[in-house]
Amino acid sequence: PVLMSTGMERQIPIEKLVSYAGWNTPGNSIGCALAMGSVVSWAQQHGQYDEKAKQKLLFKRLLDDWYYQAEVRFQLRKQFQSCPPTETLNREMSVGSEQLKHALKLPEVTPRFSFPCNRLFEIAVHL
Repeated sequence: PVLMSTGMERQIPIEKLVSYAGWNTPGNSIGCALAMGSVVSWAQQHGQYDEKAKQKLLFKRLLDDWYYQAEVRFQLRKQFQSCPPTETLNREMSVGSEQLKHALKLPEVTPRFSFPCNRLFEIAVHL
């Protein structure tokens, strides 16, 4: 949370990140970030790289692994015993979504969010 909050405040160019993950265990985080970084590297070396696709994947990871898990989920847990309505989730995610859209230069993307397993622990990010 400190990395991303500080980065957003100081306008560090997060669009330059190759990968990001912040799962519930170090192993899951390292595995996800390493896989994303490896795919980006391979695509660049083989002429298959798509900057917009990388930015969208980075956007999804940041929304889920950082913004929801570190910022929004704790607020929802204080207010609700179980999953709130989808409209509430989307409203709570809107501020971070807009900040990240601007930072990653993705003005055309409109994310929507849901609870795929009816529990606060995870969300689905739809682009």
